[in-house]
Amino acid sequence: MKKLFPQPWHWLLLVLLMTGLSGQQWGRIAGYIKDITTGEPVLWANIILVGTDIGSATDVHGHFVVTNIPPGEYTVRAMMLGYEILDLPVNLAPGGELRLDLELTPQIIEHESIEVSR
Repeated sequence: MKKLFPQPWHWLLLVLLMTGLSGQQWGRIAGYIKDITTGEPVLWANIILVGTDIGSATDVHGHFVVTNIPPGEYTVRAMMLGYEILDLPVNLAPGGELRLDLELTPQIIEHESIEVSR
């Protein structure tokens, strides 16, 4: 029976090739979003990397995790209806993990007055 890898160095070559083919090491951003005035968590806020389709949302405790992020420079945007949008520049190293604890400022949403008549 013929061996698939007859020489020990064939295994080393295979491991090196597989490591190279696996590509970049992906990073992640995790954190917490709270209301700057009350300190309460902001539920279901959106966190996106501007210019990409990568993002996440906070859970019922205000925590979020964004995974599988290629290394590079990004603008992290946190937004929720009733709050000002927060943009934060970040630089994510290969295999890196960033911790972002953010505070959103409430914003009053004003509309034109509505007149009700009978």
